Amino acid sequence: MSKRIIPLLLLIELVSGQPIEITVFDFTSIGLKNNDNLVKALRNSIEKELMEAKKFKIKQKHSIMPILKREGFQLDECDTECFIKMGSLVSVGFVISGKIKKFGNHYNLRLNVYDVDSRQLADKFDVKSNEGLDDLIAQAPTKIMSSLDKEVARISAEKKAAEEAARIAAEKKAAADEAKATIDLAIANAKERIAILSNVAGAPLEMIIGSLKTQMDEYNKTFGQGAPLPMDDIVKELSTLYLERERQIAAEEAARIAAEKRNAEEAVRISSEEKAAEEDARIAAVKKTAADESKASIDLAITNAKERIATLPDIADAPLETILGTIRAQMDEYNEIFDQVAPLVIDDIVKE
Repeated sequence: MSKRIIPLLLLIELVSGQPIEITVFDFTSIGLKNNDNLVKALRNSIEKELMEAKKFKIKQKHSIMPILKREGFQLDECDTECFIKMGSLVSVGFVISGKIKKFGNHYNLRLNVYDVDSRQLADKFDVKSNEGLDDLIAQAPTKIMSSLDKEVARISAEKKAAEEAARIAAEKKAAADEAKATIDLAIANAKERIAILSNVAGAPLEMIIGSLKTQMDEYNKTFGQGAPLPMDDIVKELSTLYLERERQIAAEEAARIAAEKRNAEEAVRISSEEKAAEEDARIAAVKKTAADESKASIDLAITNAKERIATLPDIADAPLETILGTIRAQMDEYNEIFDQVAPLVIDDIVKE
């Protein structure tokens, strides 16, 4: 099984509450010649005590020896890296090795606890006795379980710390992604709103966007990527430019509309004046034509009157009423023929 799978199994065991699996390798000895059976008995007794405690799951010797033999495992030559490698191969969380020494009646059992997950020697301690192997068997399992309890607590704390770090990292990444999306949206909106403008408060589009990005970079450098971004402050400059330009555009549009209105009103005024002038000219022409026609009619009437009156016998002796009556008769006849409606200047005719 690969190194990557072991940590996962160990974490699953911690989370699920399942006992962590350990194995106890054979012990080596110093000062116990021809007592291999006693050493094996000590190892087996300690393993049995651990199994009966039911705090940990023990992978027994008979299930791991085929693997160790296949790998050419040599107990006397094994160091920390070797024990960890063997623990990884047999898929356990911890490996326990031991070396027993005897000096007279004094026994000293050095036990090493290897953490396969972290690939290190997790703990080492001595079990001492002047009362023989039975006393070692009584002491060793308790000390081993105490050591393993500490290691499990350490692993659990590290796991929680790793989970918290992962949670914080995920939150930072989410905040960073959200911040980036916000920045991208702000930049996209900026591009859309001022893409048609060649100049915004004297700054080209590239300069404005560059300024915004620079502020983002400076903020992230100061507070760390993923920190809440003060978007209001960051886009303040851009918003100010928007408002200034929009006011400018609104003022230009208002001026354009006002100019168009003035032009339209002027055009209407000129058109009205031209029409009025044309109407006045037409009326004047009609009046002049009528006046000319009236004058011509009067002139003709006077001429006719003169001619008719001149033919009257003894006109000089005729009374005024007769003369006027004759003239009026001539005028009526003329008007009936020519539909003359203009008033006749009778006084002028009479004078003549």
